[in-house]
Amino acid sequence: MLLQAIERSILVHDNFSKSRLYDAEVLRELCGCLINVVVEEDSRIRVSFAHSTVLEFLESPRVAKGLAADFAISKDATLPEVIKIILCEALNIQPNRILELGNFATYKDILKATEATFNCYSINSVVVSLLQWPSTISGRSDLIELLCTLLNPSRPHFDLLCNALQSIHNFTNRFTHFDYHIPQQFWKMIFYELPDIPESAIVLFLLHLPLKEQDEYFRLAAQFLNTKDKRRILQSTLAFKKPVWYKFKGGKDADGKYTFRGTLVEIGAQFTLVSEEFAELNFLLRNAEGLFDPTKILLLSSGSYTYSWEKSGEGYREENDLLDRMLKLGGDPNPEGTWVTPLQMATASWHLGGVRLLLEAGANPNDTGDKQGAKWEEGSLLGIFNNLHGSSPLVICREFECTCKDWAKDKQQLRWKIDALLCEYGAKEFRQIYADTSNSVWWDTWPGNERSAI
Repeated sequence: MLLQAIERSILVHDNFSKSRLYDAEVLRELCGCLINVVVEEDSRIRVSFAHSTVLEFLESPRVAKGLAADFAISKDATLPEVIKIILCEALNIQPNRILELGNFATYKDILKATEATFNCYSINSVVVSLLQWPSTISGRSDLIELLCTLLNPSRPHFDLLCNALQSIHNFTNRFTHFDYHIPQQFWKMIFYELPDIPESAIVLFLLHLPLKEQDEYFRLAAQFLNTKDKRRILQSTLAFKKPVWYKFKGGKDADGKYTFRGTLVEIGAQFTLVSEEFAELNFLLRNAEGLFDPTKILLLSSGSYTYSWEKSGEGYREENDLLDRMLKLGGDPNPEGTWVTPLQMATASWHLGGVRLLLEAGANPNDTGDKQGAKWEEGSLLGIFNNLHGSSPLVICREFECTCKDWAKDKQQLRWKIDALLCEYGAKEFRQIYADTSNSVWWDTWPGNERSAI
Protein backbone atom coordinates (compact mmCIF):
# COMPACT_ATOMS: atom_id res chain seq x y z
CA MET A 1 0.00 0.00 0.00
CA LEU A 2 2.87 2.37 0.77
CA LEU A 3 4.30 1.81 -2.69
CA GLN A 4 0.90 2.61 -4.18
CA ALA A 5 0.75 5.79 -2.11
CA ILE A 6 4.14 6.92 -3.36
CA GLU A 7 3.17 6.16 -6.93
CA ARG A 8 -0.03 8.24 -6.61
CA SER A 9 1.81 11.11 -4.93
CA ILE A 10 4.34 11.27 -7.75
CA LEU A 11 1.62 11.19 -10.41
CA VAL A 12 -0.38 14.07 -8.91
CA HIS A 13 2.65 16.19 -8.00
CA ASP A 14 2.56 19.38 -10.06
CA ASN A 15 6.35 19.51 -10.34
CA PHE A 16 6.86 15.87 -11.25
CA SER A 17 9.55 15.35 -13.85
CA LYS A 18 8.87 12.45 -16.21
CA SER A 19 12.60 11.96 -16.55
CA ARG A 20 12.63 10.38 -13.07
CA LEU A 21 10.79 7.08 -12.92
CA TYR A 22 10.73 4.77 -9.94
CA ASP A 23 9.84 1.13 -10.30
CA ALA A 24 8.55 -1.00 -7.44
CA GLU A 25 11.99 -2.36 -6.53
CA VAL A 26 13.59 1.09 -6.33
CA LEU A 27 10.70 2.41 -4.24
CA ARG A 28 10.90 -0.57 -1.92
CA GLU A 29 14.61 -0.01 -1.45
CA LEU A 30 14.17 3.70 -0.76
CA CYS A 31 11.27 3.21 1.65
CA GLY A 32 13.10 0.44 3.47
CA CYS A 33 15.85 2.90 4.36
CA LEU A 34 13.43 5.53 5.62
CA ILE A 35 10.66 3.78 7.54
CA ASN A 36 9.79 0.95 9.88
CA VAL A 37 6.61 -1.08 9.43
CA VAL A 38 5.41 -2.91 12.56
CA VAL A 39 2.37 -5.18 12.93
CA GLU A 40 0.76 -4.49 16.32
CA GLU A 41 -0.87 -7.11 18.58
CA ASP A 42 -4.35 -6.17 17.30
CA SER A 43 -3.12 -6.72 13.71
CA ARG A 44 -3.00 -3.00 13.02
CA ILE A 45 -0.03 -1.74 11.03
CA ARG A 46 2.08 1.09 12.47
CA VAL A 47 4.41 3.02 10.18
CA SER A 48 7.11 5.31 11.58
CA PHE A 49 10.41 6.84 10.49
CA ALA A 50 13.32 4.45 10.87
CA HIS A 51 15.17 7.02 12.98
CA SER A 52 14.60 10.60 14.20
CA THR A 53 17.34 11.79 11.86
CA VAL A 54 15.35 10.62 8.84
CA LEU A 55 12.82 13.43 9.32
CA GLU A 56 15.61 15.98 9.64
CA PHE A 57 17.18 14.61 6.45
CA LEU A 58 13.90 14.73 4.46
CA GLU A 59 13.28 18.32 5.62
CA SER A 60 16.75 19.50 4.64
CA PRO A 61 17.29 21.86 1.63
CA ARG A 62 19.77 19.34 0.24
CA VAL A 63 17.01 16.81 -0.42
CA ALA A 64 14.55 19.38 -1.71
CA LYS A 65 17.00 20.47 -4.45
CA GLY A 66 18.40 17.05 -5.31
CA LEU A 67 17.31 14.08 -7.38
CA ALA A 68 15.17 12.80 -4.49
CA ALA A 69 13.09 16.01 -4.37
CA ASP A 70 9.86 14.05 -4.70
CA PHE A 71 10.55 12.64 -1.24
CA ALA A 72 11.34 15.98 0.41
CA ILE A 73 9.12 17.14 3.27
CA SER A 74 8.09 20.75 3.81
CA LYS A 75 6.06 21.55 6.89
CA ASP A 76 3.91 24.02 4.96
CA ALA A 77 3.50 21.98 1.79
CA THR A 78 3.31 18.36 2.93
CA LEU A 79 -0.15 18.37 4.53
CA PRO A 80 -1.92 20.07 1.58
CA GLU A 81 -0.24 17.60 -0.78
CA VAL A 82 -1.33 14.63 1.34
CA ILE A 83 -4.93 15.92 1.35
CA LYS A 84 -4.75 16.46 -2.40
CA ILE A 85 -3.58 12.89 -3.00
CA ILE A 86 -6.32 11.49 -0.74
CA LEU A 87 -9.05 13.54 -2.46
CA CYS A 88 -7.83 12.54 -5.91
CA GLU A 89 -7.73 8.89 -4.94
CA ALA A 90 -11.24 9.02 -3.39
CA LEU A 91 -12.54 10.53 -6.64
CA ASN A 92 -11.18 7.48 -8.44
CA ILE A 93 -12.87 4.97 -6.14
CA GLN A 94 -13.10 1.47 -7.56
CA PRO A 95 -15.29 -1.49 -6.53
CA ASN A 96 -13.41 -2.83 -3.52
CA ARG A 97 -13.43 -5.12 -0.53
CA ILE A 98 -15.16 -2.56 1.70
CA LEU A 99 -18.19 -2.59 -0.59
CA GLU A 100 -18.11 -6.37 -0.99
CA LEU A 101 -18.36 -6.89 2.78
CA GLY A 102 -21.75 -5.16 2.94
CA ASN A 103 -23.90 -5.77 6.03
CA PHE A 104 -21.97 -8.88 7.10
CA ALA A 105 -18.78 -7.04 8.00
CA THR A 106 -17.08 -6.94 11.36
CA TYR A 107 -14.71 -4.34 12.76
CA LYS A 108 -11.68 -6.45 11.84
CA ASP A 109 -13.07 -7.09 8.34
CA ILE A 110 -13.43 -3.36 7.65
CA LEU A 111 -10.07 -2.53 9.23
CA LYS A 112 -8.33 -5.15 7.11
CA ALA A 113 -10.12 -3.94 3.99
CA THR A 114 -9.17 -0.29 4.52
CA GLU A 115 -5.52 -1.31 4.79
CA ALA A 116 -5.59 -3.57 1.73
CA THR A 117 -4.97 -0.91 -0.92
CA PHE A 118 -4.19 2.77 -1.02
CA ASN A 119 -7.56 3.41 -2.67
CA CYS A 120 -9.36 1.86 0.31
CA TYR A 121 -7.11 3.74 2.70
CA SER A 122 -7.93 7.04 0.98
CA ILE A 123 -11.67 6.38 1.22
CA ASN A 124 -11.22 5.83 4.95
CA SER A 125 -9.05 8.94 5.26
CA VAL A 126 -11.07 11.41 3.21
CA VAL A 127 -13.58 12.17 5.98
CA VAL A 128 -10.81 12.48 8.58
CA SER A 129 -9.17 15.04 6.28
CA LEU A 130 -12.42 17.02 6.04
CA LEU A 131 -12.97 16.90 9.80
CA GLN A 132 -9.45 17.76 10.90
CA TRP A 133 -8.01 20.13 8.30
CA PRO A 134 -10.71 22.44 6.88
CA SER A 135 -8.48 25.52 7.17
CA THR A 136 -5.82 23.79 5.06
CA ILE A 137 -8.42 22.95 2.41
CA SER A 138 -9.88 26.46 2.37
CA GLY A 139 -6.41 27.94 1.83
CA ARG A 140 -5.87 26.35 -1.59
CA SER A 141 -8.10 26.74 -4.64
CA ASP A 142 -7.14 23.33 -6.04
CA LEU A 143 -8.23 21.61 -2.81
CA ILE A 144 -11.52 23.54 -2.79
CA GLU A 145 -12.18 22.43 -6.36
CA LEU A 146 -11.39 18.80 -5.51
CA LEU A 147 -13.61 18.93 -2.42
CA CYS A 148 -16.56 20.34 -4.39
CA THR A 149 -16.07 17.66 -7.04
CA LEU A 150 -16.01 15.02 -4.29
CA LEU A 151 -19.35 16.33 -2.95
CA ASN A 152 -21.06 16.42 -6.36
CA PRO A 153 -23.82 13.74 -6.33
CA SER A 154 -24.02 13.72 -10.14
CA ARG A 155 -20.45 12.43 -10.49
CA PRO A 156 -19.93 8.66 -11.03
CA HIS A 157 -17.84 8.19 -7.87
CA PHE A 158 -20.45 9.55 -5.47
CA ASP A 159 -22.69 6.53 -4.79
CA LEU A 160 -19.74 4.17 -4.39
CA LEU A 161 -18.04 6.61 -2.02
CA CYS A 162 -21.15 7.06 0.14
CA ASN A 163 -21.73 3.30 0.35
CA ALA A 164 -18.13 2.72 1.39
CA LEU A 165 -18.21 5.49 4.02
CA GLN A 166 -21.48 4.13 5.37
CA SER A 167 -19.93 0.67 5.81
CA ILE A 168 -16.86 2.10 7.55
CA HIS A 169 -18.97 4.20 9.89
CA ASN A 170 -21.47 1.44 10.68
CA PHE A 171 -18.92 -1.12 11.72
CA THR A 172 -16.03 0.84 13.17
CA ASN A 173 -17.38 4.22 14.40
CA ARG A 174 -14.27 5.45 12.62
CA PHE A 175 -15.35 9.09 12.54
CA THR A 176 -17.55 9.43 15.63
CA HIS A 177 -14.81 10.66 17.97
CA PHE A 178 -14.23 13.60 15.62
CA ASP A 179 -17.83 14.78 15.47
CA TYR A 180 -20.72 13.69 17.67
CA HIS A 181 -23.26 14.91 15.11
CA ILE A 182 -22.11 12.42 12.50
CA PRO A 183 -25.67 11.69 11.17
CA GLN A 184 -25.47 15.12 9.56
CA GLN A 185 -22.70 13.96 7.21
CA PHE A 186 -23.27 13.85 3.48
CA TRP A 187 -23.10 10.08 2.98
CA LYS A 188 -26.27 9.73 5.12
CA MET A 189 -28.41 11.63 2.59
CA ILE A 190 -30.33 9.68 -0.04
CA PHE A 191 -31.66 11.73 -2.94
CA TYR A 192 -34.97 10.76 -4.48
CA GLU A 193 -33.53 12.01 -7.73
CA LEU A 194 -30.36 13.81 -8.77
CA PRO A 195 -30.66 17.59 -8.32
CA ASP A 196 -31.20 19.58 -11.51
CA ILE A 197 -28.46 21.88 -10.25
CA PRO A 198 -25.81 19.75 -8.50
CA GLU A 199 -24.18 22.87 -7.06
CA SER A 200 -27.11 23.21 -4.65
CA ALA A 201 -26.31 19.77 -3.20
CA ILE A 202 -22.63 20.74 -2.88
CA VAL A 203 -23.60 23.80 -0.81
CA LEU A 204 -25.89 21.62 1.33
CA PHE A 205 -23.05 19.16 1.99
CA LEU A 206 -20.57 21.93 2.79
CA LEU A 207 -23.00 23.27 5.39
CA HIS A 208 -23.30 19.80 6.90
CA LEU A 209 -19.64 19.22 7.47
CA PRO A 210 -18.43 19.20 11.10
CA LEU A 211 -19.97 21.67 13.50
CA LYS A 212 -16.71 22.34 15.36
CA GLU A 213 -15.18 23.71 12.15
CA GLN A 214 -18.38 25.31 10.90
CA ASP A 215 -16.93 28.73 10.18
CA GLU A 216 -14.34 27.27 7.82
CA TYR A 217 -16.94 25.40 5.82
CA PHE A 218 -19.26 28.40 5.79
CA ARG A 219 -16.41 30.34 4.22
CA LEU A 220 -15.96 27.56 1.69
CA ALA A 221 -19.68 27.60 0.90
CA ALA A 222 -19.63 31.39 0.50
CA GLN A 223 -16.60 31.20 -1.82
CA PHE A 224 -18.34 28.51 -3.87
CA LEU A 225 -21.60 30.49 -4.15
CA ASN A 226 -19.75 33.63 -5.21
CA THR A 227 -18.14 31.81 -8.13
CA LYS A 228 -21.43 30.30 -9.39
CA ASP A 229 -24.93 31.46 -10.30
CA LYS A 230 -26.08 32.11 -6.73
CA ARG A 231 -29.71 32.80 -7.68
CA ARG A 232 -30.11 29.50 -9.54
CA ILE A 233 -28.46 27.53 -6.76
CA LEU A 234 -30.52 29.08 -3.96
CA GLN A 235 -33.81 28.76 -5.85
CA SER A 236 -33.34 25.18 -7.05
CA THR A 237 -35.15 22.29 -5.38
CA LEU A 238 -33.69 19.35 -3.48
CA ALA A 239 -35.54 16.22 -2.35
CA PHE A 240 -33.82 13.66 -0.11
CA LYS A 241 -34.08 11.48 2.98
CA LYS A 242 -31.72 11.54 5.94
CA PRO A 243 -31.64 10.51 9.61
CA VAL A 244 -31.83 13.17 12.28
CA TRP A 245 -30.90 13.20 15.95
CA TYR A 246 -34.35 13.86 17.38
CA LYS A 247 -37.05 11.95 19.26
CA PHE A 248 -40.25 12.73 17.46
CA LYS A 249 -43.36 10.71 18.21
CA GLY A 250 -43.42 9.51 14.59
CA GLY A 251 -42.80 10.47 11.00
CA LYS A 252 -39.63 8.69 10.00
CA ASP A 253 -39.61 5.72 7.66
CA ALA A 254 -38.60 2.14 8.39
CA ASP A 255 -34.94 3.05 7.88
CA GLY A 256 -35.12 5.84 10.46
CA LYS A 257 -34.93 8.63 7.87
CA TYR A 258 -37.09 11.70 7.31
CA THR A 259 -38.03 13.31 4.02
CA PHE A 260 -36.81 16.83 3.18
CA ARG A 261 -37.95 18.83 0.19
CA GLY A 262 -37.47 22.44 -0.86
CA THR A 263 -34.90 25.07 -1.64
CA LEU A 264 -31.78 25.36 0.51
CA VAL A 265 -33.40 28.05 2.67
CA GLU A 266 -36.60 26.01 3.08
CA ILE A 267 -34.60 22.92 4.03
CA GLY A 268 -32.59 25.02 6.48
CA ALA A 269 -35.88 26.15 8.05
CA GLN A 270 -36.97 22.52 8.44
CA PHE A 271 -33.67 21.65 10.12
CA THR A 272 -34.45 24.17 12.85
CA LEU A 273 -36.87 21.60 14.24
CA VAL A 274 -33.98 19.35 15.23
CA SER A 275 -31.03 21.65 15.76
CA GLU A 276 -29.98 23.84 18.65
CA GLU A 277 -27.81 25.81 16.24
CA PHE A 278 -29.31 28.15 13.63
CA ALA A 279 -26.02 29.12 12.01
CA GLU A 280 -26.75 27.16 8.83
CA LEU A 281 -30.10 28.87 8.24
CA ASN A 282 -28.70 32.28 9.15
CA PHE A 283 -25.93 31.77 6.58
CA LEU A 284 -28.49 30.86 3.90
CA LEU A 285 -30.76 33.79 4.77
CA ARG A 286 -27.83 36.21 4.47
CA ASN A 287 -26.92 34.85 1.06
CA ALA A 288 -30.48 34.47 -0.21
CA GLU A 289 -31.79 37.94 0.58
CA GLY A 290 -34.80 38.60 -1.64
CA LEU A 291 -34.84 34.98 -2.88
CA PHE A 292 -37.23 33.40 -0.35
CA ASP A 293 -40.83 33.81 0.82
CA PRO A 294 -40.85 34.95 4.49
CA THR A 295 -44.35 33.53 5.01
CA LYS A 296 -43.19 30.09 3.93
CA ILE A 297 -40.10 30.22 6.17
CA LEU A 298 -42.28 31.42 9.06
CA LEU A 299 -44.61 28.46 8.59
CA LEU A 300 -41.81 25.91 8.16
CA SER A 301 -40.02 27.00 11.32
CA SER A 302 -42.96 27.75 13.64
CA GLY A 303 -42.69 24.36 15.31
CA SER A 304 -38.99 24.70 16.11
CA TYR A 305 -38.19 24.87 19.78
CA THR A 306 -35.64 23.28 22.07
CA TYR A 307 -35.39 23.95 25.76
CA SER A 308 -31.70 24.64 26.21
CA TRP A 309 -30.57 28.05 27.41
CA GLU A 310 -34.00 29.39 28.23
CA LYS A 311 -34.56 32.68 29.99
CA SER A 312 -37.54 32.81 32.35
CA GLY A 313 -39.33 30.11 30.36
CA GLU A 314 -39.85 32.44 27.40
CA GLY A 315 -37.39 30.64 25.20
CA TYR A 316 -35.63 33.84 24.09
CA ARG A 317 -33.48 31.97 21.64
CA GLU A 318 -32.62 32.10 17.99
CA GLU A 319 -35.95 30.61 16.94
CA ASN A 320 -37.65 33.68 18.44
CA ASP A 321 -35.29 35.90 16.47
CA LEU A 322 -36.08 33.88 13.34
CA LEU A 323 -39.85 34.21 13.72
CA ASP A 324 -39.51 37.89 14.55
CA ARG A 325 -37.29 38.41 11.49
CA MET A 326 -39.76 36.67 9.16
CA LEU A 327 -42.66 38.68 10.56
CA LYS A 328 -40.73 41.92 10.05
CA LEU A 329 -39.97 40.87 6.45
CA GLY A 330 -43.70 40.59 5.80
CA GLY A 331 -44.39 37.00 6.83
CA ASP A 332 -48.13 36.40 7.31
CA PRO A 333 -49.02 34.86 10.70
CA ASN A 334 -52.34 33.74 9.12
CA PRO A 335 -51.23 32.14 5.82
CA GLU A 336 -53.96 30.96 3.48
CA GLY A 337 -54.43 27.43 2.22
CA THR A 338 -52.53 25.57 4.95
CA TRP A 339 -53.74 22.46 6.78
CA VAL A 340 -52.27 23.74 10.07
CA THR A 341 -51.31 27.25 11.18
CA PRO A 342 -48.07 28.64 12.61
CA LEU A 343 -49.83 29.28 15.93
CA GLN A 344 -51.02 25.67 16.17
CA MET A 345 -47.47 24.44 15.54
CA ALA A 346 -45.86 26.83 18.02
CA THR A 347 -48.44 25.82 20.64
CA ALA A 348 -47.84 22.10 20.06
CA SER A 349 -44.11 22.69 20.57
CA TRP A 350 -44.75 24.54 23.84
CA HIS A 351 -42.92 27.46 22.32
CA LEU A 352 -44.04 30.27 24.59
CA GLY A 353 -41.91 32.94 22.95
CA GLY A 354 -43.15 31.94 19.49
CA VAL A 355 -46.80 31.93 20.59
CA ARG A 356 -46.37 35.41 22.01
CA LEU A 357 -44.73 36.77 18.84
CA LEU A 358 -47.42 35.30 16.58
CA LEU A 359 -50.28 36.61 18.70
CA GLU A 360 -48.73 40.06 18.88
CA ALA A 361 -48.38 39.98 15.07
CA GLY A 362 -52.11 39.28 14.69
CA ALA A 363 -52.32 35.48 14.49
CA ASN A 364 -55.91 34.24 14.80
CA PRO A 365 -56.11 32.48 18.20
CA ASN A 366 -59.05 30.35 17.02
CA ASP A 367 -57.90 29.25 13.56
CA THR A 368 -58.00 25.46 13.22
CA GLY A 369 -56.52 25.27 9.72
CA ASP A 370 -57.99 25.21 6.22
CA LYS A 371 -59.99 22.01 5.64
CA GLN A 372 -58.98 22.13 1.98
CA GLY A 373 -55.46 23.29 2.71
CA ALA A 374 -52.17 21.57 1.99
CA LYS A 375 -50.85 19.02 4.47
CA TRP A 376 -47.27 18.49 5.43
CA GLU A 377 -45.68 15.64 3.53
CA GLU A 378 -45.93 12.27 5.26
CA GLY A 379 -42.53 11.05 6.37
CA SER A 380 -41.23 14.61 6.82
CA LEU A 381 -40.33 16.24 10.12
CA LEU A 382 -43.33 18.50 9.74
CA GLY A 383 -45.71 15.60 9.09
CA ILE A 384 -46.22 15.12 12.83
CA PHE A 385 -48.11 18.44 12.91
CA ASN A 386 -50.86 17.26 10.52
CA ASN A 387 -52.88 15.84 13.41
CA LEU A 388 -53.30 19.35 14.84
CA HIS A 389 -55.79 20.21 12.10
CA GLY A 390 -59.30 20.89 13.38
CA SER A 391 -58.21 21.57 16.96
CA SER A 392 -58.06 25.11 18.26
CA PRO A 393 -54.73 26.27 19.73
CA LEU A 394 -56.29 26.16 23.21
CA VAL A 395 -57.31 22.50 22.77
CA ILE A 396 -53.81 21.74 21.55
CA CYS A 397 -52.32 23.45 24.59
CA ARG A 398 -54.56 21.65 27.09
CA GLU A 399 -54.85 18.17 25.59
CA PHE A 400 -51.92 17.44 23.25
CA GLU A 401 -48.48 16.26 24.28
CA CYS A 402 -45.47 18.32 23.33
CA THR A 403 -44.15 17.34 19.89
CA CYS A 404 -40.89 16.28 21.49
CA LYS A 405 -42.07 14.82 24.78
CA ASP A 406 -38.59 13.75 25.94
CA TRP A 407 -37.52 17.40 26.01
CA ALA A 408 -40.73 18.50 27.70
CA LYS A 409 -40.11 16.83 31.05
CA ASP A 410 -40.47 19.24 33.94
CA LYS A 411 -41.64 21.96 31.52
CA GLN A 412 -45.33 21.83 32.32
CA GLN A 413 -45.20 25.44 33.49
CA LEU A 414 -44.78 26.48 29.86
CA ARG A 415 -48.10 24.86 29.01
CA TRP A 416 -49.90 26.86 31.67
CA LYS A 417 -48.27 30.12 30.56
CA ILE A 418 -49.26 29.46 26.95
CA ASP A 419 -52.80 28.65 28.11
CA ALA A 420 -53.06 31.98 29.92
CA LEU A 421 -51.59 33.87 26.97
CA LEU A 422 -54.02 32.32 24.48
CA CYS A 423 -56.97 33.13 26.73
CA GLU A 424 -55.73 36.70 27.02
CA TYR A 425 -56.05 37.01 23.24
CA GLY A 426 -59.55 35.50 23.15
CA ALA A 427 -58.79 31.84 22.39
CA LYS A 428 -61.65 29.32 22.67
CA GLU A 429 -61.51 25.60 23.36
CA PHE A 430 -63.20 23.72 20.50
CA ARG A 431 -62.74 21.27 17.63
CA GLN A 432 -63.90 21.40 14.04
CA ILE A 433 -65.21 18.02 12.89
CA TYR A 434 -65.61 17.35 9.17
CA ALA A 435 -64.47 14.94 6.49
CA ASP A 436 -60.86 15.11 5.34
CA THR A 437 -61.05 16.62 1.85
CA SER A 438 -57.38 17.49 1.41
CA ASN A 439 -55.37 15.37 -1.01
CA SER A 440 -52.47 17.77 -1.51
CA VAL A 441 -49.24 18.50 0.29
CA TRP A 442 -47.68 21.87 0.88
CA TRP A 443 -45.04 21.61 -1.84
CA ASP A 444 -47.67 20.98 -4.55
CA THR A 445 -49.82 23.95 -3.74
CA TRP A 446 -47.43 26.71 -2.80
CA PRO A 447 -47.23 29.33 -5.57
CA GLY A 448 -44.19 28.89 -7.80
CA ASN A 449 -43.40 25.32 -6.77
CA GLU A 450 -43.15 22.53 -9.29
CA ARG A 451 -43.06 19.09 -7.74
CA SER A 452 -41.26 16.31 -9.55
CA ALA A 453 -42.34 12.71 -9.09
CA ILE A 454 -40.61 10.58 -6.48
